[in-house]
Amino acid sequence: MEIQNMGFYESRKKSVKPIKTNVHLQVSLSIIRYMGTWPPQGRYRNLYFVYSFLVLNIILGSFLFAQFGTIIMIWGDIEKMVSCGALLMTNIAHAFKVVVMLRHQKSIQILLDSLQDELFTRNNERFKFIAYEYTWKGIFHHVAYQSFGTVAVLCWVFTSISDLIIKHMKRLPIPLWYPFNVTNTPAFELITLQQTVGVISGCFHNVAMDTLITGLITVACCQFELLKTNIITIGSNVNHEFCKISHNEINVTNVEDNENKVWQEMRKCIAHNNKIIEFSKEIQSLFGTAIFLQFLANCVIICLTTFNMSQTTVFVPSEILGTVAYTCCMVYQIFIYCWHGNELWLQSESVLRMSFTSNWWEHNRRYKKALQMVMLRASRPVILTAGKLLKLSLETFVASNIFFQILRVSYSLFTVLKTSTDH
Repeated sequence: MEIQNMGFYESRKKSVKPIKTNVHLQVSLSIIRYMGTWPPQGRYRNLYFVYSFLVLNIILGSFLFAQFGTIIMIWGDIEKMVSCGALLMTNIAHAFKVVVMLRHQKSIQILLDSLQDELFTRNNERFKFIAYEYTWKGIFHHVAYQSFGTVAVLCWVFTSISDLIIKHMKRLPIPLWYPFNVTNTPAFELITLQQTVGVISGCFHNVAMDTLITGLITVACCQFELLKTNIITIGSNVNHEFCKISHNEINVTNVEDNENKVWQEMRKCIAHNNKIIEFSKEIQSLFGTAIFLQFLANCVIICLTTFNMSQTTVFVPSEILGTVAYTCCMVYQIFIYCWHGNELWLQSESVLRMSFTSNWWEHNRRYKKALQMVMLRASRPVILTAGKLLKLSLETFVASNIFFQILRVSYSLFTVLKTSTDH
């Protein structure tokens, strides 16, 4: 976003409501911790792993076991396999992200700790409205994403309960195979309760892991915005103090002191820029593979849900709404990664333009060379990719690559499935 002058900032200050900086990350991390995927350091770590095993077994392990068992039992029946396959792909991608979180917890914690680094926090008070803006963006995407997932899982649960009450027909929220008769009491009630708790908890957990990743990208975007603002206004406070000195008091020493203070500010900007780039590269290193797997899973899921809807002969409103919400959730899951990747790319790229709008001509040669270093690095913007294959940007999502490739592959798979069932 290009900023022409500080008047623009003054107007932004009035339109942003105060909020605790990076609270969106704290919300996601709290959910992840409660769901057993963020073991603490210290004496209770081993006890937490026992808790993790129990919780993850409810929201993932039992589902994966039942889903693989179902696939084996119904092998060859494409319609039933398709019905089971969508949620199976979601759970596989979910499980992979759990492994990433547990395996790289220390590295992720280092990223979170760096948010308190002096380079990242030194402008939070001066330009706190920028931090507010990006925190609100993180919360918005979390709420929107969570809403689609919540509607989907609640519709699945409601369908099962309504069938039991109205039709007196026992049907699990998610029809899966178990090595015992689930229509008998109390097996049906216990499995229904387990699936209800598991699918709702799993939804919140999956969304929290995705929004933690995108939340970290939001932090990088915010830091680039703060960096640009600081470069544009660099030396303004120093020059303000300098201007207070009377004309008779101005001497070579005062001028040199002023330039040294500006130079120190510029050095901090260079260090800040390097820190943001390292931060972004670490996000890519930790989560690039998980994002790529999620994209592949969503490709298959969109195909399977579309095919499943095309084979439906009895239309139940809650089932249709749940399927539509689930599909929207999968599309939005891709979108938030692309949106945040696009935002990071734009922010890092605009550092070059913003540096040009600063008052660089007022300073000495040493300052100008330092600014050239920042501009030279900004000429190679930060680009996040999914598995080093797909660029995360709105351009690729909308125009050519990600969105249409997913739809194209989904349609191809849909055609194959449709042809095989017709024969």
